Amino acid sequence: MKKYKLGNFIPIITMFIVFILGSVFNLKGLFIIGLVGIVPLSFFIEGMLCSIKSKNFIIPLVISLSVFLVVILVMLNDSANIYLIYYGVVYTLGYIFGVLISKFKNRGKDSINKSQY
Repeated sequence: MKKYKLGNFIPIITMFIVFILGSVFNLKGLFIIGLVGIVPLSFFIEGMLCSIKSKNFIIPLVISLSVFLVVILVMLNDSANIYLIYYGVVYTLGYIFGVLISKFKNRGKDSINKSQY
């Protein structure tokens, strides 16, 4: 069975790209859009991938939020800690959405298999 590890690093890679582009190149608009839109989207995708691949959802979430906490402490101040809750909720929604997709996919396969017999 092939292990899928890229999904665990999607938010981490996205965070570093957004924060480096926002701070080094002084693109405040990208930094804010990344903080509110792009990084949560990557957390949502990570949650979906973990549920579709039937992986434990706690470990990737803790790793991603820990890295984000370090980035917050380096780049921003402690007032941005509210984003940890926001990202955790978005990740959980992605995980639930992925579980629903898997159930509908399996239900479709089961109905096709039953209709063939």
